Amino acid sequence: MRGYFIRSVGSVLLLMLVLVAAMIAGAPYIPGSQVILYTTFEQNFVFHVLDPYRRLSFEVARDLEFNFLYAPAPDGERILVQRWEPQDGIDISVNGVLNLYTDEFTIINNIMPLTYGMWTSDERLVVANNRFIGYLDPATGDYELLHEANFNDAPVAAPNGCCIAYTAFDGVHVYEIATGSVITIDTIHDGNSDFSALRFSPDGTQLAYIAQSAEHSNTDLFTFNFSTGAKRNLTVGIPFNVWSPTWSPDSKKIAFLHGINQGDIFAVDLHNNAIRQVTATTENEQGLMWVK
Repeated sequence: MRGYFIRSVGSVLLLMLVLVAAMIAGAPYIPGSQVILYTTFEQNFVFHVLDPYRRLSFEVARDLEFNFLYAPAPDGERILVQRWEPQDGIDISVNGVLNLYTDEFTIINNIMPLTYGMWTSDERLVVANNRFIGYLDPATGDYELLHEANFNDAPVAAPNGCCIAYTAFDGVHVYEIATGSVITIDTIHDGNSDFSALRFSPDGTQLAYIAQSAEHSNTDLFTFNFSTGAKRNLTVGIPFNVWSPTWSPDSKKIAFLHGINQGDIFAVDLHNNAIRQVTATTENEQGLMWVK
């Protein structure tokens, strides 16, 4: 029995050594494993990859001059990026796909600079800037125009890729990709204005946004329910502005920043509209994101 136990422990240790050796040698990426991508700014944006599976943390293609836009592909190995490319004596912004593990950068299209990109399940890209929404094929570089408008904010796509929300000078609109139709969520004709910060709920059933309220001079947090068509002002009656909304993963709450010159974090429960103050500091909170 003792000998069997020793042999079993030895086998486990050997297996662990093999796995560690594979990680060090550069084991292949496993689709679905967690890869964290972030950027820092030095003279240009530098991409960093955190790969928990292989215990890796490394910089990507430091010598390439990237712009800020990036959209990760479903396989976790590629991202859509923009970079500066010298042409005819000047630097122009080009769109391409960067492989995070080989540093290979492939130019796919040099249409005007993009402000948004999202990969679809059929390996196409939904892209947009302040004038258009379209499809971009990363394999061929072919571009297909879907919708034109003058966007105030960068458009955002629903989690299932069915539609894209955007703000224009006259309100908040949602473009349905399958039908080509546009749904108007809120307009200046309803009294609200200065629409911004569009956020789809994780379950895709609602859209949150910030607007200058018709009821007072401050900005408020609104939601639109696609199933019922109901629009709600979640922060009516509270003083000062709100901004930077972020959904809870279960789509039941929204955190946001609220204050005068610097904001504290608040959260509102969509079930009963109860608002709770989360922080009360002298810090200037920024970049709010609900992760768990």
